[in-house]
Order: sequence, then C-alpha cells, then structure tokens
Amino acid sequence: MNKQLEKAHFMAELFERFEKTNLPVRDFCRKEGIHTSKFYYWRDRFRQEGLKGLLDKRQGRSHKVTEEVKRYIHDVKIKDPSKSAFDFCILVERRFSKSLSDRHIRRILEEIRLIDPPGRKPGKRIKKTT
Repeated sequence: MNKQLEKAHFMAELFERFEKTNLPVRDFCRKEGIHTSKFYYWRDRFRQEGLKGLLDKRQGRSHKVTEEVKRYIHDVKIKDPSKSAFDFCILVERRFSKSLSDRHIRRILEEIRLIDPPGRKPGKRIKKTT
C-alpha cells in the first residue's frame, strides 16, 4: 500500500473514531493531535467523495532523476567545467526531454561533488573529508 493510500485509510479511521465518541471536534482534535481546520477540510472531502476524496489530487511532476541523467551531468561537467546549472537545464531537456530546475541541477552537482562554490576555480574537484 502506498503512502497516500495509507494516509487516506488513517483519516477514514479517524473519522470513524470521531463518530463513536461524543466529544466536540475541538476536544477530539486536541486528543488526536491534529488541527481542527485540517479535520474539517478532510471530513468534508470524505463526506462528499468517500475514500477517494482523501487522496491527494495535485498534479505534480516527478523529480526523480535517473542514474543515466546523473552520469550525463557528471561526464559533461568533467569535460567542460565552465557549464552552469542553467546550461545543464537546457542540455538535459534536449537530450532526455526532462525538465529540471537549475536548483535541482545544483543539488545533483553537490551530490556528485562537482559544484563550484564561490571563490573556487571552476571544475576543480572538492576533496571528500572523512
């Protein structure tokens, strides 16, 4: 079961427990450790749509970067240390049809230890300290 489905089941069980108690919403929420506005929001969605209403409806894009993309970024940065994160955004988009932010590229460069902090010579590898 994925996390979103687990959360939906948890909330459904929470509403069942609430119905069995004679507590006011404020007291029940305080006891359960959730905010009353969150309780009302999810309860309304649950009443209107059932369990399906408790699933997140946001349409985000996947930010998982494959090892192939990371390897490509690494190889290009080694060959041309002057490439910026913005340059990589364009290169990755063209080669893999995958849109990544420059911040995401910077995180990848930090992860593979090829980021150029201010005052450093571009492209010089950062020594790993243990």
